[in-house]
Amino acid sequence: MAYPPLPIISFDYSAYAQSLGDASLPGTSLDNDFASLAGSLTATIQFLELAFRSDGVLFNTSAPDSPAPPGVPIEVTGSRSSGVALTNLLVALEQIGIIVDNTVT
Repeated sequence: MAYPPLPIISFDYSAYAQSLGDASLPGTSLDNDFASLAGSLTATIQFLELAFRSDGVLFNTSAPDSPAPPGVPIEVTGSRSSGVALTNLLVALEQIGIIVDNTVT
């Protein structure tokens, strides 16, 4: 998944409202609202680009205190129907430090 594109506002509602000549459209208010939304979306996308690779995996520096490096798979074996898989998953999570003293950290 690639990063989302930054928003581009391509329509000038203020000019359109003026072209109508009857003040039936709040062009300036719409332009201001859309500019604010575009600014928020741009900031959000830029933050995500700092935290995640384009394939959606966290950068190693994004979670430095994490007990397991991002993207490291946890292998779980056992039968789901007998509950062995869940037991093995809990043991694996405890081994990498996500579960400490029966508490999720």
